[in-house]
Amino acid sequence: MIMKHQLLLATALICLAASPTLAQNDNTLPRRHLGIGIHSSIFQTSDLDLTNIPPNRLIVQYDFMPTVRAELQVGGYNKETKESGNNLVPTDDALVASLGGFYLIPYEQAKFSVGARYRMGNMNNEEISYETSTDPYVYNNKQTISSVSGVIGGEYFFSKWFSVGAEFSLIYDKNKCTTENYSSSYTIPETTTTSTLTETSLLFRFYLN
Repeated sequence: MIMKHQLLLATALICLAASPTLAQNDNTLPRRHLGIGIHSSIFQTSDLDLTNIPPNRLIVQYDFMPTVRAELQVGGYNKETKESGNNLVPTDDALVASLGGFYLIPYEQAKFSVGARYRMGNMNNEEISYETSTDPYVYNNKQTISSVSGVIGGEYFFSKWFSVGAEFSLIYDKNKCTTENYSSSYTIPETTTTSTLTETSLLFRFYLN
């Protein structure tokens, strides 16, 4: 909660600082091509069962023309856990990337967008097993995800260099899970899960040229 409040406060300060806005000039959006930003998920149904997908991602985008945009998003994390009494160090890590294409509709100081994304990623979740007949060992739950989403959204330009936006996505997700290095009297079969998810997001963009 503290991090969310800090993020909202930082956003408000940026917006106030940027408010010698376009409205003081004219109603024409300046041409900007290259932008970088931050994608921050507010709520996603994937929070219920896909908690290892990084919710915050880096955005790199390029507007080829006023109505066409290509976009790359990348996010990830890495975590190590050390336990006393053994030298095992299980890790959790994830890396996801998505490619998107959008049709843009400029309107005064805003741009509305309609498009699609393809997302792919790998996640590894290592755990320590304590079986009575063996020494502790690490096994890895490995997940490979792929998803396709339809996206609608918009952004408002507080200055010619900065905008704040929001998006709503409907996502079809496929998650393939395998367990590696698992020494047990039984085997764990590979599982494939498909889900239909919704996601709402905040986006903060800075335009470079």
